[in-house]
Amino acid sequence: MSDRNDNHSNRNRSNQQSSGKKTWNNNQQSGQGQHKQRPQNNYNKGQRNNSNVKEITLPYDFISLPGKEGNTEYYYPYHRRDEAKKPPRHDLHEAEHLSGYISYLIKPCSPLVLELRETSEAGGPTDYWLSGSQIRGKLHSNVEVLSASYPEFVDDSEMLYRKITKGERYKQKLGITDDQGIEQVVKAGYLYRDNDGRFYIIPAVLIGDKHFVSVQELDIVNWENSVLPEKNRLFNWSAPIEREPMKQVMTKLSGKIKILDNDIRDLRKSHGIYPDEPISQAIQKLFTSDFVFTKVARRIKHEKDGIQTLTSEMLTKLRIKLQQYNTEQQLEELFAKLTTRWALKAEMYQIYERGSVKKTIAPYEKKVKYALSGKNVTRIDHASSDVEGGMTGMLFNSTNAGSKRAHYLIGKEQEDAIRIDVSDSLIISYNKAFEKIRLKSNEKDKDKEHYNIFKAKRDQNTEPQVVFYQIESEKRGSKLTAIGRTPYFKIPYDYQLDKLLGKKNEEGIDYASAMFGFVPMDSRQDHDEALHAYKSRLRFSPVRVCGEIRKQEKKFLLSTPQASAGAMYLKSNAKEIPTYEGPVENKNGRPNRTVPDPSLRGVKYYHVLPKTIPTIPDGIEESSSMLSNRQVYAPTQMEGKIHFKNLTEAELGLLLLAMDIKLLPDFETYNTEGKPYYELIGGAKAYGYGKVKFELLEIMLEQQGKSFESLVIAPFKAAEVEFSVFVNAFIEVMKRDSWLERIDIKRYVQSKLEREFESSDENHVNWSNMDEKRRELNQQNSGGGYPTDWILKSTEDK
Repeated sequence: MSDRNDNHSNRNRSNQQSSGKKTWNNNQQSGQGQHKQRPQNNYNKGQRNNSNVKEITLPYDFISLPGKEGNTEYYYPYHRRDEAKKPPRHDLHEAEHLSGYISYLIKPCSPLVLELRETSEAGGPTDYWLSGSQIRGKLHSNVEVLSASYPEFVDDSEMLYRKITKGERYKQKLGITDDQGIEQVVKAGYLYRDNDGRFYIIPAVLIGDKHFVSVQELDIVNWENSVLPEKNRLFNWSAPIEREPMKQVMTKLSGKIKILDNDIRDLRKSHGIYPDEPISQAIQKLFTSDFVFTKVARRIKHEKDGIQTLTSEMLTKLRIKLQQYNTEQQLEELFAKLTTRWALKAEMYQIYERGSVKKTIAPYEKKVKYALSGKNVTRIDHASSDVEGGMTGMLFNSTNAGSKRAHYLIGKEQEDAIRIDVSDSLIISYNKAFEKIRLKSNEKDKDKEHYNIFKAKRDQNTEPQVVFYQIESEKRGSKLTAIGRTPYFKIPYDYQLDKLLGKKNEEGIDYASAMFGFVPMDSRQDHDEALHAYKSRLRFSPVRVCGEIRKQEKKFLLSTPQASAGAMYLKSNAKEIPTYEGPVENKNGRPNRTVPDPSLRGVKYYHVLPKTIPTIPDGIEESSSMLSNRQVYAPTQMEGKIHFKNLTEAELGLLLLAMDIKLLPDFETYNTEGKPYYELIGGAKAYGYGKVKFELLEIMLEQQGKSFESLVIAPFKAAEVEFSVFVNAFIEVMKRDSWLERIDIKRYVQSKLEREFESSDENHVNWSNMDEKRRELNQQNSGGGYPTDWILKSTEDK
């Protein structure tokens, strides 16, 4: 909706010069009218540098990754190949190693959302048990932080994104340029599955010079042939706009714009202004940078006479920025028509943004016939209609994206086309992204199913599906690199978690892996001396739930934060929105700016809340499919045991410290107010559920003698030293090479303390008030997720 779309063909330059017309090339810029180039921004064009960013707190925060001076480092006390440094064997007792078990209590301090197993003897009471794996997971995370171990349970699968608005880097990665739009760089076709279960694509024929065409809904409804039924329309065209139906108002505006298009085209031609000339680029930059609608939308909506004021400002800027080309006011008419056309488009934009937009549409794909005049679509009708010169195609659209104005027209299948196979790796990547799709409150399960193109029950007899895709050429042919149900794919970020987490030493074994075990890194079958897998030296027995069991079923809106929310998961300077995107590259493939790599905030944890908060936000009905039913328990206490085999004193101390942070020497340094410490287990932590205290009862050590007493009568004996002895052994190990200083002990301790958020804190957002805060803090943002100008204010930012 700017001059970016005003593309015209280039005439031969020699003809222009012979006709005596002025060409706007670099040689024209001289003297006082010399054009000064605007300095480059020092931030990513796809990243907001905005003093209006809003810092918020959330139900979660982060503990920094281990390391020093900004470099992430992990500690590896064991080695896969070095025999002297391999972890202990399981089948033999090793000298100075300990085996036995730890008895402990769990004391609930809030209701618990748990999955318990019930057992009962005939006629006896029911016993409740918590799987030991839930305690194992909690202590594994604690051990990783305390021992500078690599965070194994971070989901580091490939993160994908789409960024249509202000997404310069995104468009660059798709291949979109000023000369090549989305319809030229993204292909369209039909997805099939053969008898062997392999998926493949048959390309669609071109429509003109495009792989598909975006057809404005206004044009479709004006053809008045009911090819687009009401349920598939994006807008309510009968809605009144100042006493006239929206369709009538928009058609009048569109007609005026088309007349101006022709006038502007003629004026450009008469002045010799062609797309590759500096003046064209200057005009385009002004419209796409200073007056793009997404940037001035608030002024259009809220300021009295906003469009008129902006149009006046635009005309002034055109005169100032292009004064060297307008020395004799010969471009005044062009300027006037450019600004008038922009004002009409702004009026259409304003109407589109009003309540006439439907909240949902039914995704569809239907066979149609269409007619062309040159490269332009002049009509779309029913497949059974008798359209003169009509060609068969498919009209298609997915769910409503809010800013969408058009539907996609795809040509029929190419005859005798070579099929394009879809690789298993691409299917796996797509399916992972599909599983992460979240439905908005106004969407249904069938809307999500529209994107499930590789569904398991799909067979070769199923109708083909419209898909969009991209390929890259290789020596052996073409390779499919992207596929989706919309041409704006989700594509990989430049920076992925596996890189930002820091390099993992593949030969080393950290404490967490040595204690909890690890599985093979890959499917290698080599028989070298490397240790490829290792069984856990810890066994967590089922936890018995004791005392009175108060049980009820409760509904929750259970949100799952994703690391792809860069503004929350990446460190920020509170002025820019951090992103996993790389910088925009110039024509030589080099970044247009120098900037450090993004940096992760660390390992996520949920705040311990003083009390529970509402689990169903206002405005969501209890019958909503967005809610989940969970069992909530309020037991008196729970009892469990952890069996260990061949642990060193330091490893036993690490395990004890992971259960009770009060065993840390000088722990009061990080808790000057003497607050109690808690752990969180189970679900719904963001709502204040799952708060417990661990209490260590005793350590029983396996006796190593061969006497009858040690083997049969009393195989275990209580440890004769304080728990702190083992903890101190671990501390001494970590002090070597200053490893203790590389661990964020302060924030780890603080993560175990209650944090209270006042209801009056307007910048605190939780899952109960998310929609309310979105409305308060960002009125324009629509859709799910965090508003694009929110960033997390972490404890590290204080």
